[in-house]
Amino acid sequence: MPVTLATFQEKIKEGTSIWLFTTKLCPDCRRLKVFFPELITAYPHIYYEEVDAHESSELAQRLGIYGVPSMVAFHRGLEIARYASRLPKPREQVEQFLMRVEQIATALDETLAEKKGESS
Repeated sequence: MPVTLATFQEKIKEGTSIWLFTTKLCPDCRRLKVFFPELITAYPHIYYEEVDAHESSELAQRLGIYGVPSMVAFHRGLEIARYASRLPKPREQVEQFLMRVEQIATALDETLAEKKGESS
């Protein structure tokens, strides 16, 4: 089922989310789909959505997705990380991407908390 732009915009507002763009015929996408759902379970606070880039072409175009697989991470509405490439060591590279997303999101939250503390 296609992901609409409205649904996407609603989901990225709060917290952290990762959007995995794939297609049915992409061999690298099929490999990635084997282990990605398992890896993301280590990050229960991260919302995850797999998006078929053909079915949701408007969203893919809006985000500049020109190749698959592609992963785009958002935190509180801001794009914080992107990975768009063939994956020579897919599992290892995806694990590093997930760790990086978590580190960036945590750093942003800490900075926001500090700024709120300064303005109080």
